[in-house]
Amino acid sequence: MSKLNKEFEYKGYKFNTSVELNTRAERKINGKVWHTIITNCMDGNNYYQKEEIETFQIEEVVEKHKQNAIDYIDKLTFKEKSFEEMLLSSLGFQ
Repeated sequence: MSKLNKEFEYKGYKFNTSVELNTRAERKINGKVWHTIITNCMDGNNYYQKEEIETFQIEEVVEKHKQNAIDYIDKLTFKEKSFEEMLLSSLGFQ
């Protein structure tokens, strides 16, 4: 089994996506082969996503894992504006 890693950073958070090839296979001629994709945050955050997929899904799922991590950080760091901040913004303040 071969394992490949790719790191990316978003808003100061580092993530690692690893793809372990051939983690499961059907024992028959031309049987299906599955791979395991894991994305986790390396900065002490508890973000972790694991998925087992077939070969034709690799590109799509790797991109989906990255987008899910980005969405998670966006939700984690989103700060809703107070009523006063929204009022002043509507009056042209920045």
